[in-house]
Amino acid sequence: MLSVIVPVYNAEKFLARCLDSLLEQGVEDYEVVCVNDGSTDGSGEILQQYHKRHPDVIKVLEQENRGLPAARNEGMGLAKGDVLAFCDADDYLVPGAYRYLLENFWTEETELLRFDSVTLDRKMLRTWREKDELEGSILFDGEACNFLREGRKSLCFVWSYLYRQSFLMEHGIVFRMLKQCEDTAFNLDVYMCNPHMRYVNANVYRYTTSEGQVTRCREAFYLRDAVESYVLLFERMEEYARQFPARAKELKRYVEWEMRPFFSRVLSVKYSKTEMLSLKEVLRGMGVLPMRSRSMAARVVNAVMNNYVSYFVASALYRNLFIPYVLPRLSRN
Repeated sequence: MLSVIVPVYNAEKFLARCLDSLLEQGVEDYEVVCVNDGSTDGSGEILQQYHKRHPDVIKVLEQENRGLPAARNEGMGLAKGDVLAFCDADDYLVPGAYRYLLENFWTEETELLRFDSVTLDRKMLRTWREKDELEGSILFDGEACNFLREGRKSLCFVWSYLYRQSFLMEHGIVFRMLKQCEDTAFNLDVYMCNPHMRYVNANVYRYTTSEGQVTRCREAFYLRDAVESYVLLFERMEEYARQFPARAKELKRYVEWEMRPFFSRVLSVKYSKTEMLSLKEVLRGMGVLPMRSRSMAARVVNAVMNNYVSYFVASALYRNLFIPYVLPRLSRN
């Protein structure tokens, strides 16, 4: 049995598209567990309508607003499936995607299955045309930690995986209460438990971008929490690097990859001199700064974080130029 967990918060514009796609998956024994996380728009009414029409498939849980990680954890607690999947309420899957993945690539020994996605912004959605047939092949089959050693950016986005629920329960893996990068933290815990994994290049998930997504939020109160979330993620990666020295190189590389979205949030916050220097010392204490890579991005981060004057100038330019004029044009952030 498959359980698809859908956290819902003010998603009335996209929710029907998401649920319709999940009803077209062709899986005989499955459920869609929707957790309405205190929506203030019409999302709750849409969920009840779908539940009435499909009571055996669409399950609805109502809760006060507690955030995305809490909603997903509640969904996991209710899920009855042997296999878990996650789908965001503003995204969708191609018809028959989960059936295709389960019938062709899921085995008794598989504990983690990764698949691919396509990112669609508002412009692409107007012209995008799906292929008639699903296709994919196995690119990796083995221990997840060996997959990490190949240098793939595989920790983000839980919606691009299928998980064996018994594996998650055995290792006590749940979502951490982070404002951002909760997907990365969850998958980090999964990978460090080294499940038997398969990766297939089947592009079946459609990640859609919109202005209301939390990753695009640049409100000061939220950004400070987001920066704190990334710091906690870095701390967790450093803990794992000490616990598993053989995996330290790969984990260090992931820290550098996560510096890009982290640095974006740091520049978006108007930190005082005392706050910025305190953050700098925390990052230096964890070995995150200075960045060791010779890439241009690493050099920029090191230069900006070197002193408060360079940070102040870069932050002002970022907040006054990049955020209003460039950020809205980006498909990913």
